[in-house]
Amino acid sequence: MKTPPKLWLVGASLVAAGAGTYFVWRAASVPASQRGQIGAAVEPSSSSDASGSQPDKPGTSASNTLAAAPVLPSSYVDPTLRDIAVLLKNLEGVKNPIDRENGLEALAAAMNPGRIASAVEFVHQSWNTPEGRHLIVRLLKHWAEKEPRTAAEWVRGASEGIVSQEGLNAVAIAWGTRNLTEALEWLRALPDKDRRNAAIIVVAYESAGSAPMEAFRIAEDLPDNDARDALITHTANQWAGKKPAEAIAWAEKVPDPELRQRLMAGVITVWAETDPAGAAKVAATLPAGRPQEDAVVGIVQRWVQKNPKEAAQWVLDFPDGPLQSTAAGEVVRLWAEQDEKAAGAWAGSLPASMRDHAVAAYVDKLVVSSPVSAAAWVDIIGDEELRARQKKMVVTAWKAIDPAAAKKWRAETSE
Repeated sequence: MKTPPKLWLVGASLVAAGAGTYFVWRAASVPASQRGQIGAAVEPSSSSDASGSQPDKPGTSASNTLAAAPVLPSSYVDPTLRDIAVLLKNLEGVKNPIDRENGLEALAAAMNPGRIASAVEFVHQSWNTPEGRHLIVRLLKHWAEKEPRTAAEWVRGASEGIVSQEGLNAVAIAWGTRNLTEALEWLRALPDKDRRNAAIIVVAYESAGSAPMEAFRIAEDLPDNDARDALITHTANQWAGKKPAEAIAWAEKVPDPELRQRLMAGVITVWAETDPAGAAKVAATLPAGRPQEDAVVGIVQRWVQKNPKEAAQWVLDFPDGPLQSTAAGEVVRLWAEQDEKAAGAWAGSLPASMRDHAVAAYVDKLVVSSPVSAAAWVDIIGDEELRARQKKMVVTAWKAIDPAAAKKWRAETSE
């Protein structure tokens, strides 16, 4: 089995110096005949080739053998830009997307910040390809990591179309990681409202895990819409993963009742990952409705993984109704993955008021391996519509194994 090519950039010092750069790429475990596709021209481990001659220096004919560079405008005769074009051309022939991404990342990381503006303008004008657009984003990201204010001011003054939303986001995230206050001040001064708000949301998402209150404060200044609510929900869930009690206490004080219930449901579900019993107590206090249903199902899904018997007992204590039936079905569906026999025994022992969904879930499990066994459970289902649906599923699966037996059973059980 061939090892996929790996790329290393070994001419970084030349890039950092801002001189006429020459990038040497090496493909590990790739036959020499194939190295041209990633621009390998010189092996960095040796100072001479097999004939004993010295390798060509930057700007000599060896760099031109990598690929035919495009005809550049007269304003782009800089060797750095020419080498970027050559490398982008060679990367087009690399089939492995990971290797292409690694190549772009290595090139961007090694670029001298003082040359990035001209490099971005060149790539935008002369290399409008997926690789070129991805390179621009990476160049801006690395520039902002090293010189955030300089990069940000250049982005603000850049000609229309040069900096994509992804590029703007990359600069905002890089600066926000170093100084969130300064990054937000810069973003809020941008003239394009839609691009500005989109970048602010991305920065808030980045800070949600480490600084949830900062993310909430950012959300307060955003338009009241689904994107803002999604940010708030994400931040609350991130907080709940670390400090569920604090997240619950905060969510309970959200003034918007609809948003409050959604937040509570999300936080409770995250809490159930570590403490399903504690989450269950809070879920019981939610008003009836979709948020409570989502929370209950989320708790069941996580509790069954840890202790199916405890989860099953919790569901048994619910008041009779659709929520109990739905939760019982979830218990059986997940419990059967661990212990099919125990899940079936529990489903069969349930009272009629909550049994249908549990039995239907058990039929779903059995029908995959044994339609005959699944058929024996179908008649237990009391709800006519649900029973008919499960019967149809069993017949379809059974026919693939024994058409005659399936046809006979369907006839015998026709209503």
